[in-house]
Order: sequence, then structure tokens, then C-alpha cells
Amino acid sequence: GLAERGGILDLLDESSSEYSGRDAALRNPQSTAIATSRNAPPQRNLRSSDFRRGGCEISEKAMGAARRPAHLVLRCLFRIWFSRGWIAGRPCRSRTAWRSAPTMDGAQRIGPHCVDRAAQGSDRYGVGGVNARSALYIGSVMHRRFRPRAHRFRYKAFWLLLDLDELDAHSKRLWCFSYNRLNILSLHDTDHGDGSGAPLRDQVTRHLSKAGIELGGGTIRLLCMPRILGYSFNPISIYFCQRSNGSLAVILYEVHNTFGERHSYLIPVVSEAKTIHQRCDKAFYVSPFLEMAMRYEFSVRAPDEQIAIAIRASQSDQPVMTACLSGTRKPLTDASLLGAFLRIPALTLKVTAAIHWEALRLWLKGLRLHNHPLPPKNLVTAVPAMSKRMD
Repeated sequence: GLAERGGILDLLDESSSEYSGRDAALRNPQSTAIATSRNAPPQRNLRSSDFRRGGCEISEKAMGAARRPAHLVLRCLFRIWFSRGWIAGRPCRSRTAWRSAPTMDGAQRIGPHCVDRAAQGSDRYGVGGVNARSALYIGSVMHRRFRPRAHRFRYKAFWLLLDLDELDAHSKRLWCFSYNRLNILSLHDTDHGDGSGAPLRDQVTRHLSKAGIELGGGTIRLLCMPRILGYSFNPISIYFCQRSNGSLAVILYEVHNTFGERHSYLIPVVSEAKTIHQRCDKAFYVSPFLEMAMRYEFSVRAPDEQIAIAIRASQSDQPVMTACLSGTRKPLTDASLLGAFLRIPALTLKVTAAIHWEALRLWLKGLRLHNHPLPPKNLVTAVPAMSKRMD
């Protein structure tokens, strides 16, 4: 589990030392065997037909049969459960990869999964850049309340990071994901923004223009939970807005409550630090157990191989609640998406049910309810640039 000491940066500053030994073994699982073989006397006059196991000789004919590709159905099943490319020794990129997995012959052996970034360049997980800026993140969400009553819960979740310029391409490439159409997983413009159904890129660009910010054609990526089997709910959706040179210009936090309302906080990014720190005053009613006179502090590590976001709500400089989400990047393929769905098949429904269940627990602990004010007149609160590095 993640070490938590009550601070917002515990999640983000977690040491990876406990995983270093395991990762090294995965990167070179044959290092020990190779080192041993160098010190051993050479062996000669060995042929493949001399290999015996259990007293039975395995002939060249049998070895040849073993090298033939597996049955199509079995390959598909293995692709689902070993979606990081154990079979082929590389990431599974598309449905066609299921049908064209390389066979095992004497000149090839299955190596550990690793991505050659030097060879692939910016196209880390796809061909032609279609999948480089979009991904799947699998992880968990944790909420911890400090006062007036201690309360804590945690659940597994997954999110899609989607380049808003690639939505149509992903919808055509993936069979279990659709854009503005019903599918196992989908993204609908009406689930975000102002709910009008207008393209999300146009909506975000309009908000940025009103705040005097121009991206110059840069990328806008949305981190959210998808609509699952037609049902959608996102407590928070986050837009990462980049300039044309790739630098992060703005983060737009879109907050949803269970009363069908939504509001966004548009905060410029003024620091190039690894962890981005931002803050703003609360302007939108989220929970009946939280007062309006509060302040949010955001700590964000932009999406990469890992993502980590922590939000602390405080009152009079005293922390009231901390919410953290973290996830590990996976390629955006049918195999990885289907695997995430099978592990958490009703994620969005589970989130809605969990919110009401935890509200009942808080009520039983004696927390008082606060009145529900009208939502802000403006859909977006533009926050002046005040971020700075705090660590």
C-alpha cells in the first residue's frame, strides 16, 4: 500500500526503492544464468535431438510442431490476460496483433517486456502517433477526512487519458470503445463540459480564450472515467492543456456532484517542476458534509508512466479532507480496456453507490448537513496564476 502520513505529498513523493530490485530482475531475468554460464566449462557436441525430459526423447519433428502458432482462440485469450506483451515480447498494439503474434523458433526467445524509447521516439505505444498521447491508467482512489470525524475509504478504479483530437481515430480503431455512441466503454461530449454535446476541444479552447490563454494548436488531453455500458459519472475530470511546444499551460478541473451539476476551475501552470502545485477557493457545492468556505490545494504529477493527483480541502488553514488518485499507464488497446472492464465491470455505478454509502456512514457518525446553495452563474472559475513550487 501507499504510505500515508496525513500530508498531501505522501502519495506523490512515495519512494520506489521497494520495487527497484524486482524491476531490475524483470529487465534482465537471465543475467544470473548468463553470469554462471561464463564461468562454466564449454559444452560441445550437443544437438537438439539429444534433449531428454522424463526419459523421453523429443525429436526435431516434435520440436517443430511446438514452434507452430497456437490456436487463434487461445492466442486471443492469452492476449487478454497477458496484455503487456508476454507472448510476443512487446506491447499488444491492436486487434491485428492477436492474429499475427510471432512464432517461437530457434532464433528467437521471449524476452522481458520493455519499450525501446530510442527506437520508438514519441510513438511509445502506437503507430503513427495515434496512441502516443492517449492511454489507460489503472490504479485507486483514496479519501481521508480528518475532522470533525475521522473517516477513510479506498477503492480501485481506472481512467482514460484521451487526446481530444484523437477521439474519432480511437473509436474506429478500437471495437470496445466508441465516441458519442453506445459501447462497452465510450466517451460522450454531453457527459462533460456544458453538457450541450459540442466538441469538447472547442469548449475548452473557448474557456481558455476568455481567460486570455492561447495554446497555438497544442494538445488537450482529458483524464476521466469512461461511460460504461451507457452509464457515466465522474466526480472529477481533468483537462491537461499543452502549448504547441509541449509545455503544460493550463489544468482545467471539472467537478461533478450527484445533483447533476458541474463546475470547472481553470488554473494556469507557471512552474515546470515535476510536481505542480495549484490552489483556489471553493466555489461549487459538492458534498452536504462540507462547508462552502473552504480552499482547495492541488498537487499534480502530469501523466507519464505514472499519474498522481492529490487534492486537499482546508478551512482556516486546517486540513479537513484529502483525496488522492494514482494509476499506472497501460497502452490503449482492446485487450487492456477489456481487461480493466472485466476487473471492475461497473466502475461508474460503483462510484455513485460508494458516494451514497460513505455519506450514510458520515451521517451515522454525527456529521451535520449543510444547505445546498445555487451553483455559480459562470460554468468556469478562472483562477489567477499563483502556482509555485512548494517542495
